[in-house]
Amino acid sequence: MGNTPKQWFYETAVLLHELLAQNGSVYVHLDWRLVHYAKNVLGEVFGEDLFQNQIIWARTNPQKTRKGYGRIHGVLLFYAKSQDFAWNSQLRPLSDKHLARHYQREDEHGRRFDVAELTAPGTTKGPSGMPCRGFDVAALGRHWRMSPEKLDKLDEEGRIHWPKNGFPRLIGQVTPPAEHFAPQSRAALATSPDK
Repeated sequence: MGNTPKQWFYETAVLLHELLAQNGSVYVHLDWRLVHYAKNVLGEVFGEDLFQNQIIWARTNPQKTRKGYGRIHGVLLFYAKSQDFAWNSQLRPLSDKHLARHYQREDEHGRRFDVAELTAPGTTKGPSGMPCRGFDVAALGRHWRMSPEKLDKLDEEGRIHWPKNGFPRLIGQVTPPAEHFAPQSRAALATSPDK
């Protein structure tokens, strides 16, 4: 390879692997021109089985091009030195405003929950486009996201919310509000009193 950026990256990856604690991990951020190469090198150095994830983040000001597709995202590769890597969750309690907006319903135990769509845009001619329990989704230009059998199973499990007015919705997470957490934002980390 010679004295090239690719050779430098390979040597750096080997050094990182040697210096990393046994429970350590590394996040590698490269642009679109080298990320595919980096994944191959890191897989060779760390081991393919120690690739943990590829994280995509959307750019706030993507580059526009006159020809071709815009570069609208960046990539982070997440590798660990072993499967026993340290994981420090970056969580914070959800705000009262978020809870009030998304967790408006309560179950019979007083736990608040969120709901999600059971339908999707567009009509189909198959089972997912047929009426179910008196709800004709096709009349609204929609179809069920799952088969009638899956809807029945979810209903048996108590996972469908049947409002007095409106369409049934899928019950999302049911947790006491004190246990709700959201990912910690960079701004929150920067202003955290612990930092």
